[in-house]
Amino acid sequence: MARKLDTIDPFSWPPSHGSGRVDRLRWHLSRHRRRTPAWLIGLGIGPAGLLVLLALGQERIDTLVLTGDIFSLASVPFYSGLLSNLGVFLWCAAAAVSLFVATLTVGRPELRRFRHLLFAFGMLSALFMLDDFFTLHENVLPYFLGVPEEVSVPVYGALMLAAVLVFLPELRDVGPALLIAAMGCFALSIGADVMEYLTPARWPRVMDAMAKFVGISAWTTFVVRCAWLVAQAGRGRMPGLL
Repeated sequence: MARKLDTIDPFSWPPSHGSGRVDRLRWHLSRHRRRTPAWLIGLGIGPAGLLVLLALGQERIDTLVLTGDIFSLASVPFYSGLLSNLGVFLWCAAAAVSLFVATLTVGRPELRRFRHLLFAFGMLSALFMLDDFFTLHENVLPYFLGVPEEVSVPVYGALMLAAVLVFLPELRDVGPALLIAAMGCFALSIGADVMEYLTPARWPRVMDAMAKFVGISAWTTFVVRCAWLVAQAGRGRMPGLL
């Protein structure tokens, strides 16, 4: 008869003697139950606390501007910039998933190249997320650092192309269709962005935003799929669904 979970001593009951997968999982998690390390508590609270202190301590910008909700501050509807905000979420998802799975493959030499691929595409996703969220190449870099958009955008493109060329064999293994679609959409978005300087019509701006959003969606799907395949390969499995 299966033993009740509440009566199990997790430190003396090996999983090989368990009555089921749930019991064995409970035993494994209980074995690793420890006090949260002080450095991890500091990492979870310290940076956020420091930002709060900096926001409260400075006097150049109204504290409400730094801490308030942007829709309330700007008095705009909640759906303002919907696709742009969703794009930032997608960039964040791609970065988080790929970097997390990359850390799980540490110590697996047979997955070294795929780990590097996930790390490279995760860092690119994080960079593009920051660029979209803070409008780096449109506002921050030109006005605060003197780096024009004509320089930063080609640099972004070169970084993306370099990642593709470096990991071309691995990309062929996982299937590059979604990545090709994403890069095509990004190219279309850049073309529409150039057209904005040539015509006062609205359609280039709309095409720019639409093509970019579809490209981000394809990019994120590709990166998450790669991370899933690498994670499954690390477990000795290769799913046919993806």
